[in-house]
Formats: sequence, C-alpha cells, structure tokens
Amino acid sequence: MKLLVLGMDGMDSLFVKRHIEQLPTLKRFMVDGSLRYARSVNPPITGPAWFTIYTGLQPGKHGVRKWTWDKPHSDVAFTLADVKYPTIWELMGDAGLKVGVVHMPMTFPARELNGFIVSGFPSPAIMRNKKRVDPDMPTAYPPELEERVAGVPTDLMDVRKGNKHEDNFPLIENVIASRMELTDELVTEYSPDVLAIGFTMIDRCYHGIMLSQQVPEKEYNTKILEWYKKADQMIADLMTKYEPEDTVIVSDHGGGWKASAPGAPGHNFNATFAGLGQSFKGGWFREGRMITCVAPTLMYILGIPREKWKHMQGKVAREMLRENAEVMDRLRALGYI
Repeated sequence: MKLLVLGMDGMDSLFVKRHIEQLPTLKRFMVDGSLRYARSVNPPITGPAWFTIYTGLQPGKHGVRKWTWDKPHSDVAFTLADVKYPTIWELMGDAGLKVGVVHMPMTFPARELNGFIVSGFPSPAIMRNKKRVDPDMPTAYPPELEERVAGVPTDLMDVRKGNKHEDNFPLIENVIASRMELTDELVTEYSPDVLAIGFTMIDRCYHGIMLSQQVPEKEYNTKILEWYKKADQMIADLMTKYEPEDTVIVSDHGGGWKASAPGAPGHNFNATFAGLGQSFKGGWFREGRMITCVAPTLMYILGIPREKWKHMQGKVAREMLRENAEVMDRLRALGYI
C-alpha cells in the first residue's frame, strides 16, 4: 500500500503537542516524520473544512461556507453533492491508483472512482430523511456495496441512546470495531494503493463532555486525553496491519475546553496534518500553512502530475518532505524549482 490516510475529526494539533510524551505513536510522527499545526477554514466548521481538505480549495471557491442551508432547510447539512470540484480520491483514481475510502466525513453521496468508497458522517440514512436531499443519492460505490454496508454505523449519532453523551461513549468502540471489520474485508477484496479511513471519536468525546456536564479544565483535559491515547494506539495498529509506504493524519479543526471560534461552538482553528514514512522528514511545524496544503501535498507524494491538480489553491508543504535528490528532481519536473 502506497498511502494510508487517517481522517481524525477534531484532532487538535496543539493539544497533541502539549501531551506528546503520552502519545508515543504521534511522537513518532514528530520525530521520524512530520507533525504540524494547519489552520482550519474560517469559521472552522466540519463540512467546509473537510471539503477544503478533499479539494485543496478555500470555501469561497468550492462553494460551501456553512454547515447547513438557510431557512427553510436550516436543519439540512451541505453534502458532497454541493461541491462541483473533483476530490483527491477521484483524482488519485484518474491517475491510475486504486483507492479505498471508508467513512471519511462528508463523503456522502458517494462518487464514482477507481476502487471503492463507503460514505461517512453525517449518516447517509439520516441525510436521506431530509426533504432537500435526493433519497436516491448513493451511499457507496460500486453500487453492489450499497446493501452490504447498510447495517454498518458511520458514527455514534447512528447508535446513540438518549442524550447523556458520556453514557454513549462505550458505543464508540463498537462503531469503530464494525468499521474496521468492513475495512479489512474491502482491503482484502480490492487491494487499494491508497486507503482512507475516517474517525469521529475525538470530536464526539469533547463535544459530549462539554454538553453533558460542566467540568474544570484539568478534569476535562484528563478525560479527553484518554481518547487521544486510544486514537494513538489505533493509529499504531493500523500502520502495523497495512504497512503503508506513507501514513498521513489529517483533521478538519481542533477543539477543547471552552473552545469556541466565531461561528463554530466547541471548535478552534488547530487542525492537524502529519505524515510518517518514506516521503516525510522529522519535525514539528507551527506556522505558515492552512489545510488547503493537504490535497496538493498528497498529490505530490503520489507522483501525480501537476497538470491534474493545478486548479488547487493550496501549495505543497515542502518543509514536511525529505530533501533528497529524488524529491528535488520531482519538484523540478513539476515546475516548483
């Protein structure tokens, strides 16, 4: 496998940096690969941010600036159908790579690509019940996967019981277990060159703690850190299982105790972009990048010609990549130096 992409909704890069000694896998990214703060979109909202990650375009360009439509459809989130640009998954497939995507956020409705895709949060089942959403929009591609994946929950929102969020936290691990079982089956069947898997566990937990009870900052951080530790171990397990040449972690925004960016309650701008493997060098990077850099950087490390993604507004995060003769030759071929 060439590339494993882990979409960690809500993973806060500055929280990770503060607690890096307790997160051994993420510390490997910082020491042997790259770990960086990447500023989210403004406001740092899930939908627009993930669409920016997938397209390399700012919200003003890809067209989605908010989470929901205006009245009378203010309960309906925007979907990928509202984005008129190709995603990185389609571009990778067009370049001849076989791609697998499982439950990455904001991938409903599923688009045709070279490989397979199973839509993630917000739940296709929930979205199909909204008046503005075409009930025939596909959940998965190829079409024969539709029935097979129908019973696999995409998110805690699909299985929660009642409104006490912390009472539902044990269900998160059940959701992840179902996702990983499905992913293993699909990887065995399709043998993708690129595999992307989405997780909302961190976002669900910090929203849940904030909404279910008022706790002091120290207690809050202790509880959230336990879920970061679970994510850290899960990342290690996935890298061991799939043995990719490169692993990338990306998040749409950060969040934490009393975090509240304008227009985005519970969120802040502290998105995460990290890489480990043959393409990445060691280091922690804080300044100078937005999440628009994710898509072009992935295109670049996969060797996809610049002509295929020249419409992207983001730039390759060169400071994260190994400076060797092969890399420099590739940069020259693509017109960067």
